[in-house]
Amino acid sequence: MCCHLSSCRPSGFLSWMASWLTFPICPIISAPLAAISVIRAVRSGSAYAMTRSALLSPFLIVTLCVTVRTAADYSHGQAVWHAMPKCCSGEQAASAPIGWSVDPRTRLDVSPKPPQGHQRFTWWVSNRVAKNLVKLFGPQKGSWRGSLPGKEQAGRAFRTGRDAEPVDLTAFPELAGVFGHRALMRLNQPIGMTDIVLGPVMTNNAGSRLRIADFYGLTLVGTGEQFFIVVDPSTNLEVARYGDPSR
Repeated sequence: MCCHLSSCRPSGFLSWMASWLTFPICPIISAPLAAISVIRAVRSGSAYAMTRSALLSPFLIVTLCVTVRTAADYSHGQAVWHAMPKCCSGEQAASAPIGWSVDPRTRLDVSPKPPQGHQRFTWWVSNRVAKNLVKLFGPQKGSWRGSLPGKEQAGRAFRTGRDAEPVDLTAFPELAGVFGHRALMRLNQPIGMTDIVLGPVMTNNAGSRLRIADFYGLTLVGTGEQFFIVVDPSTNLEVARYGDPSR
């Protein structure tokens, strides 16, 4: 009449469904629910329940989908590196230096948006897949493969550079609204004399001068180690930037 207790033992369907429902909101809650589903499926002895809980887990399905999508983006030169907070990156430091438009290690364009909900898991998977692809096959198509200066190196280069002029910004029209012409008194002190020059200098609202400098065959445009753009002189195109132009 009635089924035996062992045959009515829960197969983990409810916890499996709950893991899918909670995954988009918080994968941390979804993970133990998925584990409970697998445990109950194994205890039930049902091959269907074990297959469903193990192979149709949101973590397995989503990981496969993200892997395929990231590999496809990489093959077309469209993969990005997601800047993750330290708590989500699984590394001792943030997964990408804060402020860079290009990750210096993988040379992928950095997406600075903070992760929300399931993105803490999917973006972590995407970063791991992209990192391994770059390690195996090199930077993706269209990536800058040359050297990039560090903050301190850029600061030293600007100290030996020159002040920017309006013509220097033809390739970067977005900077024209940040830097304007302002009369600035510069004090140069050669040996034995003092020379005061009054002239227009391009500065931002914080008073930082826009400078041009060379760095091992590259052109740097910026205010110092707080903000600079790396330009490839052969194409006159930006390959990376660091920081905020208002600083």
